[in-house]
Amino acid sequence: DSQKGSRDVQNILKKANENEVELIISKIKKYFSDITIDKYGNYFSKKLIQICLPSQRVQLLESINNRFVEIANNSFGTHPLQCLIEIINMPEEKKLVLNYILNNEKELALDSKGTHVLQKFISCTKDEERNELNQNLIKLIDQLIINQFGVCALIQLVKHSKDKNIAKKLANYITSGDPLSFIQHPYANYAVQSLLINTDLTFCDVIIDTIIQNYLSLSMQKFSSNVVENCIKYGKESTVKKIYKNIVEQEKLE
Repeated sequence: DSQKGSRDVQNILKKANENEVELIISKIKKYFSDITIDKYGNYFSKKLIQICLPSQRVQLLESINNRFVEIANNSFGTHPLQCLIEIINMPEEKKLVLNYILNNEKELALDSKGTHVLQKFISCTKDEERNELNQNLIKLIDQLIINQFGVCALIQLVKHSKDKNIAKKLANYITSGDPLSFIQHPYANYAVQSLLINTDLTFCDVIIDTIIQNYLSLSMQKFSSNVVENCIKYGKESTVKKIYKNIVEQEKLE
């Protein structure tokens, strides 16, 4: 719980063999959650995670059990937890993390620190490994898309999902409401951009038509101008031609 103490034990870890690491884990796993959210202890936790075997990482994961969300949302704990998620590669490890996340998606997604843990899990796993998580996040679209942290989780979901239904459901939600308001929204506009960048655009016709019809006004606004730019950059040739035609026909061109 001191800077010097943390550095000393990190130096010990550098020289520890497999059996010594196992001994260390057996001694500290009861207190691992508290160590991980400590101002200095979190550095020790991160170093320990990096040298662990998969079976040892499972022990650490099991030790945090009901405190996963608390650690994820903690300004110190979030970093070793993200490191752990980045390293895990065994099905048992991924299943443990998934079980901790399920039913806590909203609390994690809307937190400034927890959202990074959630995003890290999405980016480090495949659709089939987090199918239930995918479905739960889609059910939360209405709350995530207008939140500065929640929308980032949606963006990662679209970016790292090969399942086209994910992007399609997001597009349907945007077009079934008021697409113009989402394009102009300070946070939702990023979700619209993610669709334009990461999908084949086959189900973005309504969004693209909205952009074309309101091109001049949208291009002059802080948030929507980025959406317009990506519409030109990633749109089909026919889309870009429509935009050009819209511009030259407007008296406001000057």
